[in-house]
Amino acid sequence: VGDAEGKPLAGAALARRPGPGEPRARLRTHLLGQRGLQLKSGELQALLEGVEAGDLHRAPVYVGGVPFVVTDVRDGAFAARGLVQAGSWEQGLGLAVVHDAGLVLCGVHRGPGEARVVASLRAALPGFQSLARAGA
Repeated sequence: VGDAEGKPLAGAALARRPGPGEPRARLRTHLLGQRGLQLKSGELQALLEGVEAGDLHRAPVYVGGVPFVVTDVRDGAFAARGLVQAGSWEQGLGLAVVHDAGLVLCGVHRGPGEARVVASLRAALPGFQSLARAGA
């Protein structure tokens, strides 16, 4: 999985979607893995709830303390740009979130190219289904 120029993502996280009526206290156990990110428990909860409700675009999304604003909403995917000050290390970050009935996969990338990152994550998502079953 890579960014618009084929470079590796700056970070990625995979989470299992909560089941109907599943208690909020268990949401932090849904994180199946992450690399290059420091996704906090509250951030994961907000991300999963936003995906579940389909309203991730209504407020900034935080990943590793970095705020993102959703700029594109598609069936099963959200794309966002980082809201940071010029000159900070987070400048130019993008976030792509794809989901299906069982999983949420998010990737942080540098520079433009959300459409390519979303497509790349969508293509990778089916390969993670065995992880979701093992984590259930």
